[in-house]
Amino acid sequence: MRRDQIYFTDKIKDESTEIYSLVEYNLKGKSIRKDNSFEKDYLGRRYGGVPNIGNLNYSEWQEK
Repeated sequence: MRRDQIYFTDKIKDESTEIYSLVEYNLKGKSIRKDNSFEKDYLGRRYGGVPNIGNLNYSEWQEK
């Protein structure tokens, strides 16, 4: 995926949600390199947000 295809959301104290793309995010004032491991950095909480996407097992959603 390209950096402009990756978006993050953060819940703010007033319970609203902020959305931003990886392109908009700057790490310590530097641009994010194209060869960075976006998944590894995200799971390491480098980009903000909480890396918890829950259960993505589609077959369980169909049962409900």
